Amino acid sequence: MAGQGCTKLLVYKGTNGKFEHGKKYTYKEYASYIGIKRNTLVTRLGGRQFVTDLDLRPSGAPRNPERKPAERIVYKRLETAADMLSQKYLRKPLCNKN
Repeated sequence: MAGQGCTKLLVYKGTNGKFEHGKKYTYKEYASYIGIKRNTLVTRLGGRQFVTDLDLRPSGAPRNPERKPAERIVYKRLETAADMLSQKYLRKPLCNKN
């Protein structure tokens, strides 16, 4: 366990060209390589003791680029003709204020 003032080293598990698989690097080295702040990387890793290629993505990049976004389903609010007719008259004011 790293105490106060100790530099924490994380094992790299991946195939990236800059880092070697199995070697240890600091948060600062990883963060400077991908161009994000150190605190962002700490939060992204969530206490893990290793870093993968997936973790070394720039800020705002999708976690899984092959995944398609979910399609939005639009539900009709008024389903039947009776519902539409009912809403037509329910939206009118009860009396005219002239």
